Amino acid sequence: LLGADGYRVEDSPNTFDQVDFSGVRGLVIVDPGTAISAAEFQYVFDFVQSGGSLLLVVDHAPFTANVAQAAPLLGIDFPTNLGPGVVSEPPVA
Repeated sequence: LLGADGYRVEDSPNTFDQVDFSGVRGLVIVDPGTAISAAEFQYVFDFVQSGGSLLLVVDHAPFTANVAQAAPLLGIDFPTNLGPGVVSEPPVA
């Protein structure tokens, strides 16, 4: 869908600390197959803090476990014990 809307879509086998985000306006992460550490996700956090856009799509377990350490940097809580159909949102201040 993104490609049909004119976006260049690339699948990267690299970890986020190996990605050059220069020229990138948006990042889409869908159900990461391996764990993203908080240290690695810091690069994504810095990208967002610098004005980049992030779409993070994570299905139920086991995928939530792969972002459990990283997501709190963005204020997101993905409990690892939730089943399908359960949504957890950050509390509204």
